[in-house]
Amino acid sequence: MIIVTGATGQLGRAIVESLVERVPASQVGASVRDPAKASALAALGVRVRRGDFDDPASLAHAFEGATQVLIVSSNASAYGGDPLAQHRSAIEAARAAGARRIVYTSHMAASSASLFPPMLDHVATEEMLRESGLAWTALRNGFYASSGMMFIGDALKTGALGRCSKNGCARGAGGREGFLDNARRSGGGCCDHLGGRRTVRGSNTTAYRFTCARPGRPGRYRVWATGATRSPANPS
Repeated sequence: MIIVTGATGQLGRAIVESLVERVPASQVGASVRDPAKASALAALGVRVRRGDFDDPASLAHAFEGATQVLIVSSNASAYGGDPLAQHRSAIEAARAAGARRIVYTSHMAASSASLFPPMLDHVATEEMLRESGLAWTALRNGFYASSGMMFIGDALKTGALGRCSKNGCARGAGGREGFLDNARRSGGGCCDHLGGRRTVRGSNTTAYRFTCARPGRPGRYRVWATGATRSPANPS
């Protein structure tokens, strides 16, 4: 059985819905914090069980019978939680359940030297996966399009935007179908040769250098100095 965590979230739900187009719904399990919010998935024939990264006992039940587990990365740090502790619990629960492979939604260019905090969590989680003794695949996604406004911040008002990139460009995760196909194929068992890291990105780049331009006034793009810390919404 393929277990997908965070299955009531936007990404997790889309992965489950995509998976059942490829494998029988009875072979897909949804691990969710609130099963009441997963009625639409249950209606597809997917097994829905409560699974909370902060409650290891619930993960043991949610992951029961798993051959593969797709761990959608946690955003616990956004509300004061510990994403690494949560990821560790999920990895240990997958191993205890007898899963043969873990697929994890990481991030493109994850590195311990990154100035972007989430990258540190991703690369640390990849190290946990490497040490788990299980086969694993880290889907290193580019930035999702929905992240764009976070990086733009108030640049549309001020006409000034700051990023660490000298050319002011970033490559995203690409279209929804492209990413889902990678997740579905990795989780669906037809890519058993995959191991380690797999970069998932689109074919186009976003030119942030020009994003802050307003009618009649060219935008000003600032490159942050190496080692500097800036809020995406306040690049001054």
